[in-house]
Amino acid sequence: MSLITFAVDTFYNTKNTAVFKAQDTQKVQRDASEFSTRQASAKVKFINDGEEVSLNLNQEGLRILKDNFNTSDFLSLKDGSTALSGSAAAFVESWYKDIMQNRNFAIADYDNNGKIENKEFYSLKNSVKDVAKNQNLSRFYEAVTLKKAISTQGYQASSPYKESISINGNLDSRTKQGSFNYSSSKQSLSLDDLINESIRMDKNLDETITRLEYVANGQSDEKGYEEWATKALYELLDEDSRKKIQTLVVDYDHTITQAFDGMYSEDIRNYYDSNGSRNLSGASGLGLENLASQTDRIETEKIDNMLDTDLVDEKDSLVNEFPEFKTLIENNENISRSELLKLIEQNKASKEYTKNSQDNLQTQFNKAMFQTDLNI
Repeated sequence: MSLITFAVDTFYNTKNTAVFKAQDTQKVQRDASEFSTRQASAKVKFINDGEEVSLNLNQEGLRILKDNFNTSDFLSLKDGSTALSGSAAAFVESWYKDIMQNRNFAIADYDNNGKIENKEFYSLKNSVKDVAKNQNLSRFYEAVTLKKAISTQGYQASSPYKESISINGNLDSRTKQGSFNYSSSKQSLSLDDLINESIRMDKNLDETITRLEYVANGQSDEKGYEEWATKALYELLDEDSRKKIQTLVVDYDHTITQAFDGMYSEDIRNYYDSNGSRNLSGASGLGLENLASQTDRIETEKIDNMLDTDLVDEKDSLVNEFPEFKTLIENNENISRSELLKLIEQNKASKEYTKNSQDNLQTQFNKAMFQTDLNI
């Protein structure tokens, strides 16, 4: 039997929330004579506040620009590079300013080598934090509801580790079923990387990256919904629950769970865990009419209890896993496992940077208790 999770439409309430916003810039038509040809290795150049900036945009980033802006915005230089002008230059410059200033790249790059590495990530504000009301019944009923987004904030501190989380099987386009695949590796980010990423994420080129655009990372919205739910589920579960076979139903538009109203969770679980044919493209294709008519079954918990009851207290499991954080957990309603791990990493970094500091771990916890912006 798998652990079944429904990511319902209200879990994605903040999908259109802006998490990164490009800075306003002036559109200026340039001439090739305004640019130098000293850096033959640079692929793209533009003018920022009177200073020339050189970037190595990847092929995807340059293609997106050329597909969406006038050809007159791209000037061929003698060294083989491309200078940006007009709207294309203003678009790239606006994201450049956001990354350097709002995301703190200029300050985070302590050694001025053009890359964010190791502990520098804790000063880079390139991550997103969600606060959500989820229902974790994994210890009792093998069920979870990713239920309702409360808030989403961008410009959060980053991690030096890049995570990859997925479920390794598909039932159909809306349902993943299989084991978790998890990997983590150290990363470094250059200015070029972040510019390329911003161009890719800003799919409609409105100089705003929404929560859904952020998680989709240039892929389809459907892929973004799946990635968002998969990571949230992984962070919600304890180690034992993560080892189970997962069934994740991504119902971002309320076309699946509405067909389950009044049905028994046992029947729904059997449906997903069976070997029969499945068509989950919409309510009309679910083929659940016979299940709904089985009124003579002994009444167990209904699916609406799974979807609509109040949030089950998850603090006990966090206290069991992180007993040293007991006070912090009990005094922060929305504290998550990933935030606690972040505090451990930040404490290690702090000890390395300030060996002579008199601050100890308890001091940091006490300070954290009064913060309302604990970062992921």
